[in-house]
Amino acid sequence: MKVINQTLLEKVIIERSRSSHKGDYGRLLLLGGTYPYGGAIIMAALAAVKSGAGLVTVGTDRENIPALHSHLPEPMAFSLQDQQLLKEQLEKAEVVLLGPGLRDDASGENLVKQVFVNLSQNQILIVDGGALTILARTSLSFPSSQLILTPHQKEWEKLSGITIEKQKEDATASVLPSFPQGTILVEKGPATRIWEVGQSDYYQLQVGGPYQATGEWEILWLG
Repeated sequence: MKVINQTLLEKVIIERSRSSHKGDYGRLLLLGGTYPYGGAIIMAALAAVKSGAGLVTVGTDRENIPALHSHLPEPMAFSLQDQQLLKEQLEKAEVVLLGPGLRDDASGENLVKQVFVNLSQNQILIVDGGALTILARTSLSFPSSQLILTPHQKEWEKLSGITIEKQKEDATASVLPSFPQGTILVEKGPATRIWEVGQSDYYQLQVGGPYQATGEWEILWLG
């Protein structure tokens, strides 16, 4: 186990060039926030912008866009029902976050399928929230993109079959090979563990508490 501490973070989070601009810091597409879960995608967008993502775009329910822009005017936003815009944004994005506040229904499942099919291996897909639930109950093939899974304990139970009380290091290590090589698992909990499929060691974040039970993980993992 390797501990995530201040020393490690200072190696990863470096000062940006004074001459840089938002185009230098990636294109992030966030998809989710379908009725009645609009708040989750707003929190994720806030975290993305405030942590320094370059060009942020949000696909959500049309009715959720005014609420998003009242909190955060920076992102472009579009309705998930606009298939042409969705296709265009999937092609442009370097990183896609799929699932915060995504309802587990037919529309949600269709969105997950569409994203999985259309992403390429040079893109990064972060699967969170409702998309994890949909992935767990379906037999969808994994996408060719770099895959990052961010389940909380109940979502990890659905994905892995490991009950919450048995979610120990050895149990997680035993099921990791069922995911594509190179997949990153952010196993959220009181002491969050970060794994990579194909690597025997893992990183552990040793801060945590009851505040993580409020939905703030939409912010914490991006921030």
